[in-house]
Amino acid sequence: MTTGSEREQRILAVLMSLAEGEVTTYGDVAEVAGYPTQARLVGRILATTDWDVPWWRVVNAAGVLRASDPRQQAELLTSEGVIVRSGRVIDAPIGRFSCDA
Repeated sequence: MTTGSEREQRILAVLMSLAEGEVTTYGDVAEVAGYPTQARLVGRILATTDWDVPWWRVVNAAGVLRASDPRQQAELLTSEGVIVRSGRVIDAPIGRFSCDA
């Protein structure tokens, strides 16, 4: 497993810290990692990393599933208690899309 640049390491650390049922955005991951304008970089890292990261917990700012396989992403999110309708996160136990927040 290669470690990559400091930027990549920080973004991967944020991704690895996401809890079960937590849904966040590419932009939020970038911001927490210290790179608030690098949402697209988060997407590239998710698409190319060799690390086993919880990619399904990251969606766009509107809650829309943007993975290469949205059906699989929806299934994984649903198994963690996230409500997904028409390819969009409606409610999540934890994070930006929690109705309890």
